[in-house]
Amino acid sequence: ILPLQEAIQEEARANIVGEYGEGAVKLVLELQFQDTDGDGSTTATKDSPALNTRLDILLWTDTPHAVWTLLEQVDRHVWEGAKIHWSPDQPILELTPTRDDPLQRGKLEFAEIIPNHRHWHGAWTVGIREDPETAKLQLFMNLQDNAEFQEHETCVGRVLAGFDTLQRVLSATRQDVEGDQEVAPTVTIRQASAMHVTKRELGLTR
Repeated sequence: ILPLQEAIQEEARANIVGEYGEGAVKLVLELQFQDTDGDGSTTATKDSPALNTRLDILLWTDTPHAVWTLLEQVDRHVWEGAKIHWSPDQPILELTPTRDDPLQRGKLEFAEIIPNHRHWHGAWTVGIREDPETAKLQLFMNLQDNAEFQEHETCVGRVLAGFDTLQRVLSATRQDVEGDQEVAPTVTIRQASAMHVTKRELGLTR
């Protein structure tokens, strides 16, 4: 099994380099926020100034199979319209697609676990898993060090930029549940894209 996993990982690494070039890659999420009116309904604010609406996630090369699977879905626009949900009593923020993968290829063949990784599921890292209810891929963002609880889940990166946006997300998604009644999500992903990361963004230049 291990040689097969290694072959899948090497192919994924080659695909990432072939598509994005050598070096780091980031996932860019442009978010759509909604304001809650006095009557409890929600009104989209896409025509208002786009302040604090972007999250940049640095993707790791340690888990190439999961990263490439995610990047393929981004290219197929699967993540556009995804719901973002957070319960204040939970240590993770969940990002769940509402669209089906047109090629039905959003599956993880195996979990990529990196023992002793110093950032493994630490605060502001991003994991990926299959939602047991929908069988779709789901991203989750660790809001604290969750290494003890998520050690068997694949971790694909960390937040690189957009902490003001993240704070806005946490404030907005408190409205996702009113008592026992599910309401329309207050934050969704308007657009998802991926691109090469510059050395300046990584703090490698003066």
